[in-house]
Amino acid sequence: MRKLPPLRALYCFEAVSDHESFSAAAGALNLTHGAISHQVRSLEDWLGVQLFSRHRGGVVLTADGERLKRACTMAFERLEMECQRMKSTSEARVITIGCSSSFLAHWLLPRLRTFAYGHTTSETTLRFDTTADWKTLRRGKIDLLITGDCQRTGAGVEMCLFADDLIGPVCLPGYTETPGEPDRILQGSLLHAKSRPNAWREWGQAVGSSTIPTDGQVFETLSLSIEAARAGFGFAIAPEIVVREEIRDGNLIAPLGFVTAHHATYLYSHTGRNLSKSVRSLRDWLLNQTR
Repeated sequence: MRKLPPLRALYCFEAVSDHESFSAAAGALNLTHGAISHQVRSLEDWLGVQLFSRHRGGVVLTADGERLKRACTMAFERLEMECQRMKSTSEARVITIGCSSSFLAHWLLPRLRTFAYGHTTSETTLRFDTTADWKTLRRGKIDLLITGDCQRTGAGVEMCLFADDLIGPVCLPGYTETPGEPDRILQGSLLHAKSRPNAWREWGQAVGSSTIPTDGQVFETLSLSIEAARAGFGFAIAPEIVVREEIRDGNLIAPLGFVTAHHATYLYSHTGRNLSKSVRSLRDWLLNQTR
């Protein structure tokens, strides 16, 4: 018989270490603060060590807590990946892609139809998760992740450069007289996206403008700001890769072109035996679309 503390106590401990707060962990696990405290206290009693240092703002891991945290993360991620793999063998194959809603609407969906006709079958379903992040991929809940978040990869995960980001202002053709200088755009009607709050500032710095734009309409997502530009509300700042098709089809123009931003877009996937043939085929196809 294995000499291990209760799995529930380890699970609660990991949640507290992730959130650095008993209250936040309780909310995430839908438990009471007292129940979380009891589980962690019982684990500390079982181990005979202190796992957290308490302070007014929350908790921090002790040296022993750091070691246990690493062990829990490795063990739980391995269990989750294996269980997800076993589950997928008994169901129709589902490939899940994680990306932002704007990237999905403006870049991915218009292209995936071509891939679906040539590569997927009636037993293969493509799904999308617009809330996915690095942890979602590592836990095996998605197959591919396309994001601007650059992370150091660990065992079993591979990162590829998807595209260097080029950004620039776009607007409806004929919206206004084509401006010849950046400051004329920055003094105009600007459309902002909450998901990219510093985009206009980045563009202004890249083109050497002294104007710091703050006014203008604010939208929840990049996609909505682009749609507002299409409707003639002003200038949206957007990555070239996202609006490429809109410009090609004549729905938008980029009056001053695009400049290099200080970030890029990456594609993450599992490696080795954790990457199926169908997912590998989709990953390679996606990378080819940017070349």
